Amino acid sequence: MRVLVLTSGSPFLKAVCEGVHAGGGELIAVGFARSRARGVLRARRGAGRLARRVYPSLFSRLSRDPVHLYLHRRGIRGVALPRVHHPRFVATLTRLRPDLILVSRFGEIFPSTVLDVPPLGVVNIHCSLLPRLRGPEPIAGAIISGLSESGVTVHFVDPGIDTGDLISQRGFALGTLETLDTFCAKARDIMGSMVATAMRQIESGTVHRTRQDPALASYFSLRRIFGTARVAIDWTQSADLISAFLRAGVRCVTSYGTRSFQVRGTGVIRRDLAAAQPGAVIASEESGLLVSAGDCALGVRLSREPVQGWCSFGDEVEPQGHKCMHPRDLPVPGARLDSVSWPALGSILDGLRHGL
Repeated sequence: MRVLVLTSGSPFLKAVCEGVHAGGGELIAVGFARSRARGVLRARRGAGRLARRVYPSLFSRLSRDPVHLYLHRRGIRGVALPRVHHPRFVATLTRLRPDLILVSRFGEIFPSTVLDVPPLGVVNIHCSLLPRLRGPEPIAGAIISGLSESGVTVHFVDPGIDTGDLISQRGFALGTLETLDTFCAKARDIMGSMVATAMRQIESGTVHRTRQDPALASYFSLRRIFGTARVAIDWTQSADLISAFLRAGVRCVTSYGTRSFQVRGTGVIRRDLAAAQPGAVIASEESGLLVSAGDCALGVRLSREPVQGWCSFGDEVEPQGHKCMHPRDLPVPGARLDSVSWPALGSILDGLRHGL
């Protein structure tokens, strides 16, 4: 069975590829959503693609991209794809002749012209127990709403958003301080075997399809709530809620005067420190800053917010690789970070908790 994997850079790509091999499939290629960056970043990525094509062995030795290194070492072909409605998208899929397409965080809705290309169908791997938490950010939705359980669903793709028939599901427990990294580790542990089992069932024609119950469906999208996937922090919110956004890996930002910062860290809550004015910097520590939220203090790290993913060569770099501000440019104790009001999230989070 010829299998094509479509992704936009999923952290689960290795698990999916290993599942394809374990299921007896032939992984013909991995298709990546083409970057829609502009300006300098677009030129930089274009130069990288040219280097991969002209000097593949040299590029593989110099590149630090784990996804590229993984594919290169295993001889898996990578294909850059245009948007799904572009005529070249269907033409590329037709030329590759896949029997089955696996999708992992591709981020686009497939029209019927794409779904009809592989004879065995298109299958998606989604990180929630569908029909709960449909949409582009199920992991963030589960962590922010404080769910005690989530999981992985393998399902057929139809023209809707995560509405196709279910193939299999496996759940796992979530901790009270769950993070994006711990969630992904739990999902990776079970994803490969789920993909392999689903492939064997599809190839043998023994797959059991289960329709989703729309009455239990819920949907989560940061862009739908905030208008953008980049969330400016509302420091009047509780420390628990802000911490949940940080633990979920949401791109959170804040500003002070004319400077804009990206807020990082897991949001360690300091309940022993009484709340000052929301957004006030209480203290500066080695691990970052203590900032007052709506009810108590929160430990965060501030770094330079990239402009279209690009920073100058003069920027300092933390050991983790983040572009960071010079210490003299960070807000000092007594400064107050700007706060941007959030929409009412109570009913949205309650709906996610109860599957509404």
